[in-house]
Amino acid sequence: MIRRDWHHRTSRALANAAGTIVIEDLQPVRMTRSAKGTAAKPGRNVSAKAGLNREILATGWGSLRRMLEYKAHRVIAVDPRHTSQTCAACGHVDARSRRTRDRFHCVACGHADHADLNVPANTLAPGTGAAARGGGGGARPGRRENDRMLAA
Repeated sequence: MIRRDWHHRTSRALANAAGTIVIEDLQPVRMTRSAKGTAAKPGRNVSAKAGLNREILATGWGSLRRMLEYKAHRVIAVDPRHTSQTCAACGHVDARSRRTRDRFHCVACGHADHADLNVPANTLAPGTGAAARGGGGGARPGRRENDRMLAA
């Protein structure tokens, strides 16, 4: 009941704040598959995966998305593949650019940013039809007062 209320309040606040909301097209059912494996080939880190699955399911991303879709003017779902490994400045994709959990450092062009700011830039660009990366002069989603688009 508390989670549902939070989803309603959050989706209403987001819908009121922006006409278009760009989200990653996450698949919680696929993300929460079991890591147990089989008797012949047991899985690794099963207890850690079980904890992660519990948290993903408890958050209720699917419910929040459904509420956003009927409250917001427009919701665009973007393929989440490689958004954390793609440089928001040059578009180069390389797993080595994410050697630490919270920093992004492009191995191609040297662009550096906090990982939590690089991913929304990569999510927002295809959602808005941006032709080139980094064309906003370093502006990030939600940072400008007149920016009416949100990346969630």
